[in-house]
Amino acid sequence: MQLRECFSLFIFLFIRKYLKLAIQRNKMTTTEEILCRIEKGGTLDVLANEFGMRKLVLLARIEFMVRAGYLSEIHSEKGQGCAGCPMSGTCSVPVPEGSGKVKMYVLTEKGMECIQGAKNNGVIR
Repeated sequence: MQLRECFSLFIFLFIRKYLKLAIQRNKMTTTEEILCRIEKGGTLDVLANEFGMRKLVLLARIEFMVRAGYLSEIHSEKGQGCAGCPMSGTCSVPVPEGSGKVKMYVLTEKGMECIQGAKNNGVIR
């Protein structure tokens, strides 16, 4: 077998494997499902695990939702870390050791309307 044929076979098998996984999973997590879960709280690691997706993929989806106006990032005052965050009184998110940096998001009115519309239409419970 020539190198080109080996490479083509490898690509074919690789694509077939991932198509099977996609078919078994049979659905992609919707924006509404992600928004609904973010509303309940949790870390990127927990959410990515629940949705069965990579953390970077989830982060990309979240950044899209920020740009689309469904989510807004919560900013603390510069240099104050958690102490400068408006959510510090009720927050239970663990801060990675020594980093002092945590990105937090809150649903916007548009995000809440999206969830409510999906619930009304039976898309999510």
